[in-house]
Amino acid sequence: MRKLNVDDVFNASNLIDLFSLPAVYSKLKDADRSDPEGFARMAMMVLIKEAATESSRRKIYEFLSGPFEIPAEELRSMPFLEFCKGLAQIAEVGEWEAFIRSVQATK
Repeated sequence: MRKLNVDDVFNASNLIDLFSLPAVYSKLKDADRSDPEGFARMAMMVLIKEAATESSRRKIYEFLSGPFEIPAEELRSMPFLEFCKGLAQIAEVGEWEAFIRSVQATK
């Protein structure tokens, strides 16, 4: 597993058109962050609602397979709590926020 990098910003910018990142961010910005794993689980639920189509999910798996350093199909079948822990290892909540802002700036 690796931290987010600059190339991830550009790869993620391609996902913005699939679902509204500003809408996702606005739902998460006031959420309780005292429990990083709980926040990650909640963030995933918001994301799931925004990107429910098979095509959208496939593109998200392809994007996240980079930082997770595993094939997209393996990420797809990863246990949910393991996935949430991985998101927290890739970036802390504030880092995810900065990442999303960077992605939005590319549009």
